[in-house]
Amino acid sequence: MKKITHDEFVLKMKVANPSVEVIGKFTGILNPIRVRCPNSHEWEPIANSILRAAKNNKNSYGCAICSGRKKKTHEEFVAELHAINPNIQVTGIFQAVDKKVDIRCRTCGNFWSTTGNALLRKSGCMVCGLESSKLKQRKSVKQFELDASIANPNIEILGKYVNSKSHLKCRCKNCAYEWELTPSNLLKGRGCPRCSGNLAMSNTEFMEKLRQVQPNIEALGEYSSNKSRAPCRCKVCNWEWNPPLYRLLKGRGCPNCAGVPNITHEIFSEKVSHERSDLTLLGEFTGMRKSIRCKCTTCSHEWDAPAQHIWKGTSGCPACGYERSAEASRKSNEDFLKDFEEKNLDASKIKLHSEYHNSTTRMDAECLTCGHRWTPIASTLIRGSGCPVCNAAGYDIRKPGVFYLYEIAYLGDTYLGFGISNQYIDRERTHLRNLNEYSGRILEKYLYKFEDGNECLNLETKVKQQLKALNQAHNLGIEGFITECAKYSAMNLILRLIDESNGELCDSEES
Repeated sequence: MKKITHDEFVLKMKVANPSVEVIGKFTGILNPIRVRCPNSHEWEPIANSILRAAKNNKNSYGCAICSGRKKKTHEEFVAELHAINPNIQVTGIFQAVDKKVDIRCRTCGNFWSTTGNALLRKSGCMVCGLESSKLKQRKSVKQFELDASIANPNIEILGKYVNSKSHLKCRCKNCAYEWELTPSNLLKGRGCPRCSGNLAMSNTEFMEKLRQVQPNIEALGEYSSNKSRAPCRCKVCNWEWNPPLYRLLKGRGCPNCAGVPNITHEIFSEKVSHERSDLTLLGEFTGMRKSIRCKCTTCSHEWDAPAQHIWKGTSGCPACGYERSAEASRKSNEDFLKDFEEKNLDASKIKLHSEYHNSTTRMDAECLTCGHRWTPIASTLIRGSGCPVCNAAGYDIRKPGVFYLYEIAYLGDTYLGFGISNQYIDRERTHLRNLNEYSGRILEKYLYKFEDGNECLNLETKVKQQLKALNQAHNLGIEGFITECAKYSAMNLILRLIDESNGELCDSEES
């Protein structure tokens, strides 16, 4: 803000808020100044604050006393609170309306702390409020009995209704079974557990059902609930185990007869040593579904596998498996040449001077049309890749080329992009379109023309090699600047390599 004088400030205040009189000396826009309201109340606000507030809302910023914004004393707050809520006693010291103060409920004796503002807005005791809310929601005994008779006419209520969560004793009118449940569940239609078949059985009832469902299994312990476990013995193989008893009634039988006994580490190790000569165990068996450390006896590779896979023989060494899979899918040189002739339309124009080993092998290839030799990856030849010189869409070393260097602004930083082209104008349009999609832009560009296209290609190769060796290469993540991009700190390195070449600086029209 421009520095102003006392008279200028007084003039501004008369225009912004004529109800406030300046009686003090103006010493700076950030300093306090004495002012007075029409009711003769005086205070010292910051000059900038009162002037700015008056400008934003003319005549609204005035005396704190007249507007009721004056800070209350402890006595004033207590008196005002007593008029609003006489059941609240202030036990702490009031400091400000936005500060917490300790209080006490005179009705229930509850102590808590809250802000003065909340109390003046008629906030009360939470305990009394909760009890009041419960009383409003609580049904009367007659209303509850009426609702229960409609929801469950076959149930007789024996206990006294207190609230929806207090258990109530009931009797079934059909089977005379007595039990307890919450009134809320009763009103939801929850009926007699015996009539619905959900009643927990006695030990005698369980043993009778077990003899019917599992005649070959003998329970050695007692049944108490569906979650209880007890020792059992198979009458066929004499195997003993400790299952959850409810599973037996669902048809779960002897695990030993089923081929899945309760296996210890010794049993597991003995079986693996006899049946799995391809691996040895390094870890401790802790369960069929838990992984165990193994070591391959063929290649010494170590890995973790689920114990049940080792037990069933369905898991082996992943390293040996990968090698077997690679060997099974690996083509012979004859198969590769057959696929090359069938799938590559330019196969008759390409002569291969090396044999195929795998899909990532680089082949020594020669173009019978232009005589160019290059080393493509074997898989690219199967996909139809041809001579890069004869390919109209690629870079032709027999034609003049342009090496371009860009300064690129992207995500708040500056990077370098580079490349070569026989048709620079088209290449530039492509780069501009790709950069625009990611909110990137070219700040500056440098173009160097080469009459010998091969020299231009050699320059690009040298730049890539030097950037990689000095860890200056960068992947911008935008098509066209994946491998042809560098950190801005590599500018001098690239310019030095350009100076060592035969390229001539030109503009886009010449290219």
